[in-house]
Amino acid sequence: MRLHKDCAWYDVTVDTRLPARAGAPAFGRAERGREGAAEQAWVALAEKAYAKLHGSYAAIGGGPLPDAMADLTGGVTESVDLASPEGLARVASGELWRTLQDCNARGHLIGCALHARGARAPAHGGGAAGADAGGVRANHAYAVLDVQTLAHCGTRLLSVRNPWGADAGWAGEWSARSAVWVVHPTAAKQLGFSRAADDAGGAGGADGADAGAFWIAWEDFVAAFNRVHLCRVFPPHWHSLVVRAEWAQHSCGGAPSEPTWFLNPQFRLLAPHAATAACLTISQADPRLPGRSNGSNGRSSARLVGLSLFAAPHGEFPARVWRPADAELVAEAPAQEARDVSLFCRPLP
Repeated sequence: MRLHKDCAWYDVTVDTRLPARAGAPAFGRAERGREGAAEQAWVALAEKAYAKLHGSYAAIGGGPLPDAMADLTGGVTESVDLASPEGLARVASGELWRTLQDCNARGHLIGCALHARGARAPAHGGGAAGADAGGVRANHAYAVLDVQTLAHCGTRLLSVRNPWGADAGWAGEWSARSAVWVVHPTAAKQLGFSRAADDAGGAGGADGADAGAFWIAWEDFVAAFNRVHLCRVFPPHWHSLVVRAEWAQHSCGGAPSEPTWFLNPQFRLLAPHAATAACLTISQADPRLPGRSNGSNGRSSARLVGLSLFAAPHGEFPARVWRPADAELVAEAPAQEARDVSLFCRPLP
């Protein structure tokens, strides 16, 4: 299996011996009850390869969703805190919804979560226990399967899936049992929703039979979840470049408010034409790999990093930006404790 780590691909070979408990895989496995699920072994085999890369199953027992998305796809991740000033502004302006539509249309991966500091991760098979009033679990990863706008009324909806299947799900408006489907009968046809599929053991998801999937209105989504994670998997015709750098001694400049800010690593970019789109990422070495540590006992605890993009004045190409006020700030990823911090610009200035 090919896995992506530290900006490089690794081929990880595993055998078919899997840790088991009571005759079933002890860890990841296909959801029981779905047709053919008993014959699907790819989940457990992929998890074994991922554990081998990190040195043990214990090393992958938890961690940020964007890290796993990037490791499995080689994509570039972006996380949005819906409760932050930047996240609230993107929701209010409609920019985040348009971004989700674009990512969905391009086949990129979208995830979401309700992050609650101090709360324990839920246990598989707990049903509705540990979920909030709407049925959403804290500190649990969800996948966004589809992003749609209803043609007849303009309602914005997302299809979200709990990867644990029909363990617990959204219980509010537009859920499988919601009366709103009767009020908007054309919505079911556009979205492929089937209440009969839900009665048969599915969850009325995007295809009408995806266990654990549910539809939720955009306004309810931003109230129920506080994190959105995007993973852009770019096609082969995109050009990529990896530059190695580090913060060490004199290259540790600190935040933009610090007088030593100019010491931080800086890189100059020249756009070949006005329509150039670019994705810029700072990627820290993963401390969970064997032999590494950042003081967190090998757990995934990234250091606080940020990323700023400035436009050089026309006809000028300064060797270094000495102060943030000396150049036009085009885009910024606020400092955050994340392994990967990204900016997506379309087009570059």
